[in-house]
Amino acid sequence: MTTFLLIRHCEVDANGRYIAGRAPGLHLSAAGELHARHLASRFASVKLDAVYSSPLERARETAAALAACAASGIQLEDELLEVDFGDWTGLTFDVLARDERWRRFNERRSMTRIPGGELAIETQTRAVTFLERVARQIPNGRVAVVTHGDVIRTAICFFLAVPLDMIHRFEIATGSVSVAEISADTTLVKCLNDADFEPKNWFEPSGTSASVRG
Repeated sequence: MTTFLLIRHCEVDANGRYIAGRAPGLHLSAAGELHARHLASRFASVKLDAVYSSPLERARETAAALAACAASGIQLEDELLEVDFGDWTGLTFDVLARDERWRRFNERRSMTRIPGGELAIETQTRAVTFLERVARQIPNGRVAVVTHGDVIRTAICFFLAVPLDMIHRFEIATGSVSVAEISADTTLVKCLNDADFEPKNWFEPSGTSASVRG
């Protein structure tokens, strides 16, 4: 099995205020930079076979905390980009709350396309396809993937057979680590939304940790 550390980028000023989407030029906030330094300390003794990141600045700046963990450095992958929020990019949540399409999107995520943007199944497909491809390329490897909250959520939904309409039943916090083991035969979700600053051994044998099989 290949062990994936699925890491949401650290905090930016947009979090909880407006839809950042794929807009360029959004960097980590002061709190996000501090959290990234904690991540660097947390990963100081971790050796990885690869580190992949979304090309957006907030993900790259978070991934930089892991650069010393893998000899190959950070590899940028478009498949890890944030959800394409189309016409909603840059809108505040107060404005979106008055849009009936936003309500439908959150109630029926599986079948509601973002205006000018993606369907959730499209986000899920590119995320899962990427992870499964890397699992074939690096069997039994240790891989960090730095991306965005809903990208991680859609992948976790797939691996746990959770309908996309239930995507908000679990949290993926900024700077958090979720762990999944992926092989050709099965996937094991070992950890979800670990936002602690303490180092952990994410690579223990599967039988020694609480887990959910997807």
